[in-house]
Amino acid sequence: RFELHHARVPEAELRPAAFDYLISNTFLHHLPDTRRFWTWARALLRAGSGVFVRDLRRPDTPAEVDALLDLHAAGADPLHREDYRNSFFAALTPAEVEADLRAANLDDLELSLVADRYWLVSGRTRAQTLARPSDPRTSRM
Repeated sequence: RFELHHARVPEAELRPAAFDYLISNTFLHHLPDTRRFWTWARALLRAGSGVFVRDLRRPDTPAEVDALLDLHAAGADPLHREDYRNSFFAALTPAEVEADLRAANLDDLELSLVADRYWLVSGRTRAQTLARPSDPRTSRM
């Protein structure tokens, strides 16, 4: 059975440990607190759930951002080019993603670098029951 949930994250009131899979694409860099997202996700996932979360990777320097923009947004209008630039600066580094995963007890998931501008967290959550906060919507790290 497949259910699609369209909800505001992490405020969505969803049943804890009720989900078998989490899919997210280029969303996290829009959140002010990504660690809260991972804690929320951990609370919603059943043990053994699949995870596929991909997002932009923050380059090390502004010059690297400009090079990526020249490569991938050369023909974009100035407004969209600036939005893409800001997204790179809002994105997480792999080290920040790893720290968030450790803090949320999801460090068994695999972090890989994809192409020249993305990271991907994938895999399955631990087989044992996941430790969960009492309310994933209000959990603070």
